[in-house]
Amino acid sequence: AAYTLFKCSEALIELTECFNQKNFHMEINAQGMIIRSALYIIGFYGILSFSRSLTAAFALLTLLSFAVFLFFSLRKVRQISPFPVKIILNRKVLDILKSCFPIMVFELLASLIIAVPRLFFEQIGSLSALGIYNSVYTFVIFLQLVINVLIYTLAPYMAKAYHEHRGKD
Repeated sequence: AAYTLFKCSEALIELTECFNQKNFHMEINAQGMIIRSALYIIGFYGILSFSRSLTAAFALLTLLSFAVFLFFSLRKVRQISPFPVKIILNRKVLDILKSCFPIMVFELLASLIIAVPRLFFEQIGSLSALGIYNSVYTFVIFLQLVINVLIYTLAPYMAKAYHEHRGKD
């Protein structure tokens, strides 16, 4: 749960970075990355050496990430552009969210495919076997990534061909 919240805060920071990039202020993005890197390294090492808990370390990273978002990224982006604060849930937005829901579920399951086998194998296997498994599994994940890139690249063309073929029937 802490890692998921951490990724959510990172997504918010990336959103502000998109506005900075759109307004040609990449120096703000670089400053934010330097601040985050320093805070993450110091915080992660500090809490991990103090508590020996990975969950506590991710919880601290999440807090640091939200702090950087609130006190740096959001402030900077509001200085250079009107940042939309209100989210308007009209019919069009809800339709887009409904149509993108299966993609969100797919991406969630795809990320679980990577983590869940390692967690189970860690419980039943030795550390050396887990290392071998991770070496092989990393290669498999890389192949899966290449296949996904090809599918995502070809999907619009396949959809167009499918719809053209359906129109002829």
